[in-house]
Amino acid sequence: MCSLDSLFSQFVEACFGPFAAQLSSKADPYRELEKEAADLMSCLHEKLEKRRHALHTGLALNVRTRVKLTTHELKVSPIVYLE
Repeated sequence: MCSLDSLFSQFVEACFGPFAAQLSSKADPYRELEKEAADLMSCLHEKLEKRRHALHTGLALNVRTRVKLTTHELKVSPIVYLE
């Protein structure tokens, strides 16, 4: 699988190669863009892990596949049952 950097480099080469344009990894704007992209990816991964942890029910996989209620219904059902 190709990385995003290589795909972007291929895109730039295909589109702007005939005009003798190329990416410069030494230029400040490109380095800033790479840093911003890396920061956004790490933030995304962090949010994803938090969401996975929040959604973790502690149920086994075979039990989770049998549960057909929505999250809201699962939260409300014990309250209704206890009343």
